[in-house]
Amino acid sequence: MQVDTCRNGHKSHFVTHLRGYKNFPFNNAAGLSVALEGLTEYFYEKNEPALQPIIKKKTSQDLIKELKKVLSTYEAHPDVQSYGTLLTKIEQLNAPTNSEKLKAPFKILNIPLSEIDQETIDYRNDFLHGNINLKPRKGKKSYSMSAFEIALRLLTLLNAVILKKVGYDSFILNHVKLQEGGIIKHISEPYYRELAKPVGKS
Repeated sequence: MQVDTCRNGHKSHFVTHLRGYKNFPFNNAAGLSVALEGLTEYFYEKNEPALQPIIKKKTSQDLIKELKKVLSTYEAHPDVQSYGTLLTKIEQLNAPTNSEKLKAPFKILNIPLSEIDQETIDYRNDFLHGNINLKPRKGKKSYSMSAFEIALRLLTLLNAVILKKVGYDSFILNHVKLQEGGIIKHISEPYYRELAKPVGKS
């Protein structure tokens, strides 16, 4: 299977990732988060209709039209501070959430995600918004993983997407298990991960 090309160049995310192995900095969680973001956009653009909450375009358009009518009655309401913001949100009604978009590559390629995989993917948002040291933020729970552990888990997930995309459907290395001595934490997971089977199944 060949990697599909994309007019705006998202194929380069595959190439960049593959070329980077020679001197790869395994603790670069921020860089891997950017790579995941790139793959997300690639898969979303290629499979947008399949990822939308409402399947039929006309149904989506009809619903949006009705919601706009309701919203218009509140345009002059004293409690409405930004009518344009609300209008934009309605127009984007049939778009998946950012979290759903990030999981698109795994959904499209039928790669099961464990609970900790999903937690790792959610952390990517912190790195993309500059919190590269994972400092706890007010009102949010403390991080359960170090940046190094997140990087290793992201690396495994990116490998799964890229290899599955080019037709590989067998075992891959589980980097966080292989490096558990480095993160000084016992990882109750196997050393390998089989792409053809759900997480945790043998």
